[in-house]
Amino acid sequence: MKIIFVLLIIVASLIQCYKIRLDNHTLYNIRITTPQLLKEFLEEFPEYSLDIWSHDSSLVLNSDMQIHFTRQQSKTLEKFINRTNLQATLLCDNLQVVLDREIQENQRIQKEQENVMRRMSSLEERKNFLFSDEEYYKKYQNYSTILEYINHLKQKYPNMVNIVSIGKTYEGRDIMAMQIYSPKTPYNDTKKGVFINSILHAR
Repeated sequence: MKIIFVLLIIVASLIQCYKIRLDNHTLYNIRITTPQLLKEFLEEFPEYSLDIWSHDSSLVLNSDMQIHFTRQQSKTLEKFINRTNLQATLLCDNLQVVLDREIQENQRIQKEQENVMRRMSSLEERKNFLFSDEEYYKKYQNYSTILEYINHLKQKYPNMVNIVSIGKTYEGRDIMAMQIYSPKTPYNDTKKGVFINSILHAR
């Protein structure tokens, strides 16, 4: 049986596009232990207003949940913790500091890569270096670089990779799907396959 892997590429780089800053935004690990506490928590923080980073992205009783709070929400949360028995552990007291460090690290890695590529004579050599597993995954990539990477894979494995746009994002970017199949038989969309959904988050 031929297995088809589909890689859904959606990159919404909100932080870079809109220059959103997260100064004094916090990240907490929260555990809500009773239905009453959940009710009180939702009165202070309606679920639609929360940025839940946990895998299920919803509030669950007796489960660890990582939640990003804005500066104002953080102040409200501190008061809520003081008057209830909410189990809360501060994981990060300023997300912007972490992001700034990450951006600086990305810039450092990019400069190192550019210095190495200056000594390379051909465009193909540079692409092979930049898109190698050792280099590509060293830093966060933007939308255009991800598109270059998947097109590079298509050129490198023309008998195994097919790339299609399956729609548009809210901001009009193509949502790309990569189909990976056996080189021994041509692609057939009637056969069963495996769907892998990834690169969904803004970062």
